[in-house]
Amino acid sequence: MKINSCPVLFRTCFNFLQTCLFHKNRIIFRLFSPVLRASFPVFSLFPLRQTARYPPHWKKEQASKTTFESSGEKIKTGSYIPEHSAVPGRGVFVFTFRLSENAIAVSFGPATFSERIFPEKIIPLHGQPSVQRMKQPLKIAIIYDFDGTLAPGNMQEYDFIPAVGKANEEFWAESSAMAEQQDGDTILAYMFRMLKEANNKDISLRREAFRESGSKVPLFEGVREWFGRINAYGLERNLAIEHYINSSGIKEMIEGTPIAHEFKKIYACSFFYNVDGIAFWPSVVVNYTTKTQFLFKINKGIDSVSDNVQVNKYVPEYARPVPFSRMIYIGDGQTDIPCMRLVKQMGGYSIAAYNPASRKKIDEIRQLVNDGRVDFVAPALYTPGSRMDILVKQIIRKIEADHALMEMRSPQPVRP
Repeated sequence: MKINSCPVLFRTCFNFLQTCLFHKNRIIFRLFSPVLRASFPVFSLFPLRQTARYPPHWKKEQASKTTFESSGEKIKTGSYIPEHSAVPGRGVFVFTFRLSENAIAVSFGPATFSERIFPEKIIPLHGQPSVQRMKQPLKIAIIYDFDGTLAPGNMQEYDFIPAVGKANEEFWAESSAMAEQQDGDTILAYMFRMLKEANNKDISLRREAFRESGSKVPLFEGVREWFGRINAYGLERNLAIEHYINSSGIKEMIEGTPIAHEFKKIYACSFFYNVDGIAFWPSVVVNYTTKTQFLFKINKGIDSVSDNVQVNKYVPEYARPVPFSRMIYIGDGQTDIPCMRLVKQMGGYSIAAYNPASRKKIDEIRQLVNDGRVDFVAPALYTPGSRMDILVKQIIRKIEADHALMEMRSPQPVRP
């Protein structure tokens, strides 16, 4: 049985049993109510218990209700409380269930039974007696630049620029010169050069071609395994880690990398496409300062790039899905300075990443630290036990501790 279908099954069974046992307005159920109540433990709980004969991974001492890393199985624990589960004179009845990919363990009983299983999280439900609800995970956002942070160099240099017959230095020099001559934006200049050079060489400008080019971009050591490991680390602490890209690179190329699925949202430069699917004009340009707008979108839970209304509406700090104090920004270069400084000033954490093979980058990063623009510095190595790995985990633990202390100090619960 698939986990996704189990809550529907439980809801259907519960509603049927509740109707049979407690619906006094129907004569047939009033007549058979004593029989049904007496036979329920024998005919219902026994088969359910037989279905879940304590599979071996539940017996492991390190098994956890919130993570599958220690037990080797995906396990979910929770309870279902219907809207009308309160029966006059009988309290509140709930389904408590524990799911894995191989077994189901279900218990049906009063709320007090559920409270004994999860004693630490009891909250009132619409004025009814207190019943158990699993606490929502606390959200933490890790925002990454791409070029120089997750991948060495610039993404265009591995396939696109060689395909148009240019050397990397030549392509960037021409783009910078055009921006300087026209007093234009350097990001718009390089996007214009991409379109012009591709048309001159008859190189495809379809979205699929950009993604194919992005699939050839190498990543720093440990990047592919990084996201799953950090997500599991957060789950152990009831923390939901969300990953975002905030880059001046090409979105379509990032979508072609093997890690694209790890990000909740990719904010990056992009193109408009005509009816034939050919890129003809920049649709999104992400430069030094426009990067900061996406931090506010993340802060307020707005995914749309085109939205200019919701992002400017006033939202109280406690109602924002991801406060700046629960943001970690990881960047490497000049285009990241406004974001790193903003996150740092707003109570979050900024990390300057550098390619350990580049002496020039190391000197640039040290200057950012001396200028007070970043909190920490780490090589762009994402392997277990690396400085980046240790640093991010330490920050996650600090965010968790700060939130716990705030909850203890605040008269009202702090929204996760």
